Amino acid sequence: MGLKSNGLAWPNVGKEHRTTYGGVSGNAIRPIALRAVTAIARELPGFPILATGGIDSAEAGLQFLQGGATVLQVRLEVL
Repeated sequence: MGLKSNGLAWPNVGKEHRTTYGGVSGNAIRPIALRAVTAIARELPGFPILATGGIDSAEAGLQFLQGGATVLQVRLEVL
């Protein structure tokens, strides 16, 4: 979460400008992110695309690369 120049937290939702620290992430967001990457790549050939959202394995990364991503944000989990 960040602050806008007017002091309001961003992102915010509704008239009350409520914020949140969570939401859908990780593997749950992968199908949505993959669909978005593919749609952008189809509409803007050659446009550099940073893919993020549930990339936690080589297989998941390859799905994004095949969908048109040029760069990946990979989740690193230290055990």
